[in-house]
Amino acid sequence: MHFLWNVDRPLTARQVQQLFNVDVPVLTTVITVLDRMVAKGRLTRAAESGKAATYQPVQSRVEQATRSLTEALAMSADRQTALMHLAGSLTPEDLKLLRDALDNSD
Repeated sequence: MHFLWNVDRPLTARQVQQLFNVDVPVLTTVITVLDRMVAKGRLTRAAESGKAATYQPVQSRVEQATRSLTEALAMSADRQTALMHLAGSLTPEDLKLLRDALDNSD
């Protein structure tokens, strides 16, 4: 996902493979992982006749992070405690951003 979020266009599996600097996976492994991410709804796959399929994220990095936090909160039986733990793990800078966002949400 990191590689796909950092470009402004869809990439082929080979292009994704070429972005690895170390521990470069074989192409079939890259294709398998990308196709699994398509099945999970995290990527879209487009295939043109005679050309390699291209992949791109369904959501931006920020949208995915928001979704992950929302899903994690929904799994908690005690939302208040989960939110308190989250707030307790934030940096002072993050707490200020959160306070500002809450103050401006009205």
